[in-house]
Amino acid sequence: MKSAKMEFNRFAQASSHGDRMSFCSRFCPSSTNGLLSRFSLITFATCAFAACCVDNPLQAQSIDPGQALPGSTFLRLDVASSSDWIDHPLRKRIESSEAFLQVWRSPNVVDMRSGALMFELALGQKLEVILKKLTVGGLTLALDAETEGGVLLARSESKEWLEKYLDKLINLVREDAKKKQQPDPIKQAEYKGFAAYEFQKSIWVVVGETLLITNKSDLGKKIVDRHLDGASDGLASKPSFRDAREARKNQKEIAWAYLDLQTVRDKGMAKDLFRSKSDNFFAELLLGGILATLQNAPYLSGTLQAEPTQLDLEFSSPHNVAWSQSKRDYFFGTEGTGEAFPLIRLNESVGSMSVYRDISQMWLMAGDLFDQKVNDQLAQADNTLTTLFSGKDFGEDILGSMEPQLRIVVSRQSINEGDPVPAIRLPAFALVAKLRDPKGMKPELKRIFQSFIGFLNVTGAQEGNPQLDLDMESSDGVQLVMARYVVEADRKKEKGVPIQFNFSPCLAFVGEQVIVSSTVELAKQIAGTKALAVSGESTASTEPVQARTNTLLELDANAIRSLLEDNRSHLISQNMLEKGHSKKEAETEINLLFRILQFVRSGRLDLRYGSDAKLTLSLQAAE
Repeated sequence: MKSAKMEFNRFAQASSHGDRMSFCSRFCPSSTNGLLSRFSLITFATCAFAACCVDNPLQAQSIDPGQALPGSTFLRLDVASSSDWIDHPLRKRIESSEAFLQVWRSPNVVDMRSGALMFELALGQKLEVILKKLTVGGLTLALDAETEGGVLLARSESKEWLEKYLDKLINLVREDAKKKQQPDPIKQAEYKGFAAYEFQKSIWVVVGETLLITNKSDLGKKIVDRHLDGASDGLASKPSFRDAREARKNQKEIAWAYLDLQTVRDKGMAKDLFRSKSDNFFAELLLGGILATLQNAPYLSGTLQAEPTQLDLEFSSPHNVAWSQSKRDYFFGTEGTGEAFPLIRLNESVGSMSVYRDISQMWLMAGDLFDQKVNDQLAQADNTLTTLFSGKDFGEDILGSMEPQLRIVVSRQSINEGDPVPAIRLPAFALVAKLRDPKGMKPELKRIFQSFIGFLNVTGAQEGNPQLDLDMESSDGVQLVMARYVVEADRKKEKGVPIQFNFSPCLAFVGEQVIVSSTVELAKQIAGTKALAVSGESTASTEPVQARTNTLLELDANAIRSLLEDNRSHLISQNMLEKGHSKKEAETEINLLFRILQFVRSGRLDLRYGSDAKLTLSLQAAE
């Protein structure tokens, strides 16, 4: 608190000392890596409600962020007027749902509402109304690379409205401190005719109708000076920022953000994200193409849009297939022509995913993609898997037998009457791929699958686990090689059979497609879907297109709730063990999770590449 007061005093004295003093060397940390973590949105929100102003002799107009933010700004987030999202139909839809009412009446939320009510009584106005008036012109949050500081700009209803709440807010804070026998928490001074305040390690100034809050005096000075001088060499003149603004399709988003990736890279921020070689196999598999884009793109922009029944978050950046330098062709395809197949949708699908990933090529290019530690682990895994797969090279022969278009389906298991019920019910899952050489690979994969089942039986017998019974079936062009665990009469459990009974491993062939499934039932369901038959031919093309779908993911909230409901008692027990809760406390926490899931019907992720890279996340509200 002492250092914050010293910086505030220097900020207040800066008008007499001119702009010669530099606070950055004394008060800014030496590393930018901690910049984001030192930012407290809670502090910003607190200051926004505690904001006030006095007469401004200069009668300056409100701050224009495009002009006042310096060129060293590397992050800018614009949020629309709170009226746009407080009164949005989607919010009203959620609040009218039974799930929301249950959460709203829960004990923790009731306590929070009571505190908010006391604050509203003290102010004489509902917080919702205050927030609307405070953000009539929207909000802008920005981070500056030069000062390592951040600023929040709130454009309010009027200068008079801010003045009206000056006494109420200041007196409220000071009276509370006085009752607790604490010193005055608010310090007041002046900078170039503007009232300035220091509160909870932040400095805030009122300029016309704009409330400015910052954690660095140098940044506050810069913005005020640029506002008064009418400077034109700030963020708005930066080429990457102009390109990002021009790429915006809709000027009525709930929020829009710009991130200068070149500055982030130059300042050494997020070093793990921009390293040349990955230290995580699965992160590279899922995100390798995204990382290649972020390591080269000049900027990243984001938009948040809300429809009456849907919320969409989209990230976009320029993209050039040459940036991958051919080592990530496994992700994009040759010359960026790779494209995923349509999703496979089932009635009780928890999730469905479709990707373009040439895992065989990735496996063989491991030396260029991963660090030494990961490569050592992959070499060891390759030896083990080659032995397990009857001497076949795992990277070339097994992974190389499949086309890059891969699909994964996760589904809730339905257990028929009389079938053994596992104590813990896991979802069924399956991998679907197209074979490069169906005629040659089908017999090989059958033999490998049979050897694998034999291996499981041998190791399982040594540990006293149940055994698998192997079987084959063929009908309507579908060939099944399957195994089921045998229930031994003397091993039946009153509370359910062991977890292994969630699995009945199955290998299925449908034309050129192969299905590797954790259960026979799921393999049969997938084999009968139209999407499987339609996608027999690759959709990839060498013709240039605007954008190709690289990754698709859909999640069904109803199916997730049903899956969790199957294991409610287990979830409660785990909560009690891990958190030390009583049974009632654990039940309350688990019930809250179920209620939150009732707000959402489905979620979707869509990653596309063309001249731009676009990642879209969508949430569909429940009925």
